[in-house]
Amino acid sequence: MLSRKKTTLLGVAALSLVATAAQAQVTLTAKAGFGTGGWIAPAAASTLLDTGNNTRGFAYDGVTNQLIIVNRTGGNNVNLVNASTGAFNGTMDGSGFTGGTFTNNMVASVGGKVFVANLATSSTAPFKIYQFASATVGQTSTEIFNATSGLFRTGDDFDAILDANGRVAFAASGSMGTNAPFGYAYISSNGSSYSSAVVNGGMTNDGLRLGLTFGADENTVMGTKGLFTDGLFVIQNGVQLGQVTGLGTNSARPMDFAVVNGVPLLAVIDTVSSQVQVYDMTSPLAPVFVAQGNNTTGALTANGNGVGQVKFGQDATGAWSLYAMSTNQGLQAFDVSVVPEPGTMLILAGAAAIAARRRRK
Repeated sequence: MLSRKKTTLLGVAALSLVATAAQAQVTLTAKAGFGTGGWIAPAAASTLLDTGNNTRGFAYDGVTNQLIIVNRTGGNNVNLVNASTGAFNGTMDGSGFTGGTFTNNMVASVGGKVFVANLATSSTAPFKIYQFASATVGQTSTEIFNATSGLFRTGDDFDAILDANGRVAFAASGSMGTNAPFGYAYISSNGSSYSSAVVNGGMTNDGLRLGLTFGADENTVMGTKGLFTDGLFVIQNGVQLGQVTGLGTNSARPMDFAVVNGVPLLAVIDTVSSQVQVYDMTSPLAPVFVAQGNNTTGALTANGNGVGQVKFGQDATGAWSLYAMSTNQGLQAFDVSVVPEPGTMLILAGAAAIAARRRRK
């Protein structure tokens, strides 16, 4: 196995930190060979990763070990990138996208399929989801949802998961300011068509607009409002279990959840500094900080909208990676190593096996 140099927290290049909690030992290491030091830097007017607010979402496809990066520079760009090397593989066909403030704003992947969503910025504007059957160069899409979501604004963040019936379900955030209703849109299938329902989850003001992820199943969603320090909200079966405060910084927003080697983890990225932080979510209302990293170098272009995306990914060998993007600041890639605390391994094993099947990217 290729060895990787680990630097201290003061390093400006590939950064790795190991922190031991009662739950697990987690290590983030800059992914060797991915861009430069685990970072693909942005470029002005790029159709992949730009600095003009046109790249807001990406997803990981575990079937092909690719990243799908949506970009609006000059058109509806749906890029495919090798998740191990960062090499550009080509594009899928986004010519069928229409409507929305942004026609291709966010993207999710589950079960080998890719789903691209627009951004709808009024309660009367339709939220749209397009499905690609696979992450393949030249692949065309099919529109699977075209309706108002029930929220005032929809699509700032977006996630997908397989539900208990093996069907793809979506969570989309977008409540803004004092424009009710608050919460997130849960978009599910009856086997032939999709419908949307607003899940309030005890939310007020902004809902979960800039940070949202499914938990271990379709009934659990975690997210934050405009400021991460205002709280991490945990919603299960439509009920808010609690609000965790004192985590991270105000500007840590985009996030993702995964069960890695039996340990439930939440990763977030700061949309000012691009610092990535990881929390052990064994106790959802008492997260434990376990690791952080930042592969970026030099001055970063401001991300004034506070948007971006974070995704865990597991390849065919079983290896885990973490990818994180603060818009305008490029894309980071880390290898993830998780060693559960021995006393917790048996407790977590059964639940993890079930959750991993549901959360497989």
